Amino acid sequence: MCASPVSASDLKWFIDDLPSSQSLSAELHFIWQARWKGVPNPPTTLQGSVAHCYSQLYPTIYTVLSI
Repeated sequence: MCASPVSASDLKWFIDDLPSSQSLSAELHFIWQARWKGVPNPPTTLQGSVAHCYSQLYPTIYTVLSI
């Protein structure tokens, strides 16, 4: 996982490409972090993150990782 926090404002150039730009902050800071909390071996690469990112559950994060 990323060691430094990412905010929605860091990704402002992607806003038009996101399915729900309003949910990006919530997805990043609550849902995605909760997904990996306590997981012994979370993905450490972009490819690993995309492979474990369910597009139906995390549509905005999936889009950002895929861009």
